[in-house]
Amino acid sequence: MSLELIAEHMCRFAGPWEVDADEVRGPGVAIRHGSACGSDGPGHLDIDFVLDNGVVISDCAMATGLHAWADTTAMSVMEYVRHGLGGQHDEFTLAFPGWRSVTGGVVGWGGGDDYAAVQMWAMHRPLLGWLAPLIKPELDRRSFNGIKLFLGGREGHEEAEVRVNGKVNERASQALFEMDWPRTAMGSVARAFVLLVSPEWAVSRTWRHRLKVNAEGDHAPSWDRAH
Repeated sequence: MSLELIAEHMCRFAGPWEVDADEVRGPGVAIRHGSACGSDGPGHLDIDFVLDNGVVISDCAMATGLHAWADTTAMSVMEYVRHGLGGQHDEFTLAFPGWRSVTGGVVGWGGGDDYAAVQMWAMHRPLLGWLAPLIKPELDRRSFNGIKLFLGGREGHEEAEVRVNGKVNERASQALFEMDWPRTAMGSVARAFVLLVSPEWAVSRTWRHRLKVNAEGDHAPSWDRAH
């Protein structure tokens, strides 16, 4: 059932998106159950994106939180697949010299009047810049590294987690937990995902294919699919 749910959430991106055996397949990418996160708790999903160049981008989410996963992780990956890397130099590029970044931004949810408090706090602070010294040693992939931040909860039940390529970075998670983000009685959480990409992969294979086909005069290109 989880693959069907993932396919439903991916429909916000131009498709088609179809469940084919043990993966969801769409333009330029496949999505499969992963194992990098190493959790088999109830409702927990390990999710791998497999790009058409064979690169695997790992993350995880709760089945009930797939909307936030789609707005952050999937948004970042699909932005890269569709358009490659932009030319701007953002805070993430400055924090991680030698890398370029794609991000879907920060999403949040919660309860009460302060439901967006943690999201607003996170949006206005250079969190990855602060955490970069603890994250850099965990960038163990040559061309693509995915970083997830999660923080928040209700007062007395807060948590913070930093994952690099699906694996928890304990030191960065503890540093994030100790920051002065709002603790609210009714609960407020935020989630973000940043994809760091080596400049040599500034243009994805799918986007390069689209540019090539368009240059040849076909304005309705067929997208490469991951296999």
